[in-house]
Amino acid sequence: MIGPPFEAVLAAAAGGDDAAFGVLWRDLQPALLRYLNALAPGSGEDLASETWLRIVKGLPAFSGDERAFRAYGIDVPDPGATTAEATRVLGGFVRDVIAANPTSFRLMGPDETTSNRLGAVFETTDRAWDAEQVPGDDHLAPDGRVMEVLSEHLCQGWLEGYTLTGRHGLFNCYEAFIHIVDSMFNQHAKWLETTNRIHWRRPIPSLNYLLSSHVWRQDHNGFSHQDPGFIDHVVNKKAEIIRVYLPPDANTLLSVADHCLRSRQYVNVIVAGKQPALQYLSMDEAVLHCARGVGIWEWASNDDGDPEVVLVCAGDIPTLETLAATALLREHLPELRVRVINVVDLMRLQPPSEHPMGFPTPSSTPCSPATGRSSSPTTATRRSSTASPTGAPTTPACTCVGSTRRAPPPHRSTWSC
Repeated sequence: MIGPPFEAVLAAAAGGDDAAFGVLWRDLQPALLRYLNALAPGSGEDLASETWLRIVKGLPAFSGDERAFRAYGIDVPDPGATTAEATRVLGGFVRDVIAANPTSFRLMGPDETTSNRLGAVFETTDRAWDAEQVPGDDHLAPDGRVMEVLSEHLCQGWLEGYTLTGRHGLFNCYEAFIHIVDSMFNQHAKWLETTNRIHWRRPIPSLNYLLSSHVWRQDHNGFSHQDPGFIDHVVNKKAEIIRVYLPPDANTLLSVADHCLRSRQYVNVIVAGKQPALQYLSMDEAVLHCARGVGIWEWASNDDGDPEVVLVCAGDIPTLETLAATALLREHLPELRVRVINVVDLMRLQPPSEHPMGFPTPSSTPCSPATGRSSSPTTATRRSSTASPTGAPTTPACTCVGSTRRAPPPHRSTWSC
């Protein structure tokens, strides 16, 4: 394959086309192995592996427009002045990700794609279906990029296998039912941890979960659909591969999703509501907030740099409840200096000894009250801490804390297909 065909395949591989890289390997590996075995008998396989490792490292990954997701943002002139369905907004972004990556991105999930407000994807693709079709079937096609089946086990297995080929995907599911794949998640997390120590293994795209229809809003399903415990299960795994995001509105969800889809070697868990909800941050504000992972919402605070009470929230409904609590405090205790902190990246709350994204010292952060009148520090930002063992919310989802941590480093994206 010398000449123009080789140059074309090489250029495609350099652009991040995994299929082109496979063509290079199949065509060149036999000759390379023969040469290396003649050069160093008995060491050919090891030398060939090292050669391909260096080739892989030398090929830049495909990089799409890292600012493109901003175009899907909604206008938020003032905090709380706009209402939107966060996952419906995300659906438009995922639709165009599929269109731009027709052979390297899939959306997996039980029969909940439309229910989770991601139905915009059917404007550009269909559900994968090879069997007979009858009148009334909805968006079925053999080449559909949406893989729907009422089996979370199959969805998990499909996505794990798909990412192992170097391609990307998103597993959307009702929060209460993702527990079905707990043991499968465990094994994939262990595998990622192990491969981080194998120098010749190429990093693979992250395993991304979008959990919606969450515990806080089960308007008609109720008790049977309430279980926020998957986060607890996830954060018990090795910190080097776990990320948990709780975006409070649509624009932060877009920023978080873009970041997760670009990442490699992680398990990313995003929990976001699908119901109409107040929107708080403009796109620029959302990107900055997600970059920091945790931050003071000055517009909701009146502490003048010296808070007496700090309210910390993570997630859309806990954020709404916290802002409602702030409004009540403003009405009934107007002299009380209140600071509102919102957490997007849950792992920021851990110390660096526990997680690489954690903050070093509580006292060095803007979340620490300067006075001694605040309540005792707590880590009850984990969503199950404000729910009963059955999963039903028991108290307003706001937590008074005396400390969080410093602003994190800038947001980084490596979206590759």
